[in-house]
Amino acid sequence: MEPRDLSRVTPATLDVLTVLIEASDDPHGFAVAKAAQHPTGSVYPILIRLEEAGWVESYWETAHPDENRPRRRFYRLTRPEGLRAARTLLADYEVSDVNNDARHSHRKEPNMATTTQLGSVTPFISPNTSLNNAFDDYLGDFAADFDIDGLIDAYREEINKNLADTTIRIHGDEIYADYPPPADWFGLVRQAFEAVDTEALARQFDTTAY
Repeated sequence: MEPRDLSRVTPATLDVLTVLIEASDDPHGFAVAKAAQHPTGSVYPILIRLEEAGWVESYWETAHPDENRPRRRFYRLTRPEGLRAARTLLADYEVSDVNNDARHSHRKEPNMATTTQLGSVTPFISPNTSLNNAFDDYLGDFAADFDIDGLIDAYREEINKNLADTTIRIHGDEIYADYPPPADWFGLVRQAFEAVDTEALARQFDTTAY
């Protein structure tokens, strides 16, 4: 059966798919998170969504050599449908990245030889000091129900889209621009932040909806 299209694809989703494609054996969930370099709180919801969409299948280990740990759950791409879908998706994103770089070369990671650091995102999410803290405070007691890592990646991507007509971009929790920066850079960044519908974006990463 052909897998369903994914409702959303984040950088973390692409990293998880890459790990599963390249794995020589079926990795357990923690191993996937470690190889993808994302927190387990982000990776497990991704694995659940991939399995529900038919891209991935999983199974519990039958042997339990260590009584001091819980049983492990192993994951693999379905064959051949999930593997084919994953390879196609990654190839499409690679082409998209190449085309995007051709149109907006300033969207690459900052080159410190040609860019200047304007400051941090703190003034735009005050009194927080990072995007992680901002969303932890925003979601409060419900933070554990959200894919925070994916949400922050998407939030940063939306801001950078809003800044696409400038040389300004957000990288991590810092703001950069090609030198010399726009004189009104602070106002441009503020507008980019305010234009993001945070509530609607957060709903897309509510893991309890899956």
